[in-house]
Amino acid sequence: MQNVEINIIGVLVSMLVVVLLALCIQYILYHYKKRQHYFIQEVEFLKLNYEKELLRAQLEIQEQTFQHISLELHDNVGHYISLAKLQLVTLNGNDEDLSGKLSSSVDLLGTSLQEIRTLCSNLNTSNLKNNGLIKTVEQQVEQLSKSGQFDVAFTVKGKTVYMDEKKELILFRIIQEGLNNIIKHSQANKIRIQLAYCKDDMELTVTDNGRGFDVQKCLSGATASSGIRNIVNRSLLINASQKIWSEPGKGTTIRITTPYQ
Repeated sequence: MQNVEINIIGVLVSMLVVVLLALCIQYILYHYKKRQHYFIQEVEFLKLNYEKELLRAQLEIQEQTFQHISLELHDNVGHYISLAKLQLVTLNGNDEDLSGKLSSSVDLLGTSLQEIRTLCSNLNTSNLKNNGLIKTVEQQVEQLSKSGQFDVAFTVKGKTVYMDEKKELILFRIIQEGLNNIIKHSQANKIRIQLAYCKDDMELTVTDNGRGFDVQKCLSGATASSGIRNIVNRSLLINASQKIWSEPGKGTTIRITTPYQ
């Protein structure tokens, strides 16, 4: 009888242990699923925020591109056409320098046409698709050198790695933005561009010997430079890091480091 009671107690204890173990497992699974659900929600939230930020950056870049086109047409093409129009309007049959004014007007219109072609070429992505990043940058450098205002050098280090087409396009736009900033604001006469292909990533460096600027001031608040902000926003689109070194009177260096994948 005593042995039976001991066996019953043993069974009851065993059952209690099993029940407690089952409750513990259920408790752990419940909290694991709860944490997993929370984690999935957090990932979705971060993903949604990232996509919103990405869209915002893309829209801002698109708006800046439209503004760039407008300014180029207004400041450059519009200027040359206005001069040509002025000379043509003042022509008369008795003008002794009729031939010279006509020739000058033709030259101004030719320059306007070339400015439009250059603008279209810079905005057209087919050139990059057909020639790749390096060749397209070389063409940009050659075009800039012809102006005679800048000593421009472009170097490539390491074994070339061909990246995603969209990534190379954004890198090229960053180079264009950097060059545009130099031309308009830096008062530099020397420009250096380098593409360094490393093991896991590529480093793009654009350097000038211009007047420089206060980096923090240009990146913060209402005084933020649209050109520098464009470079930062574009680099974020390709998961690239950016470093900007500049001081008043000491030139500027912009370095973008982007992974290949």
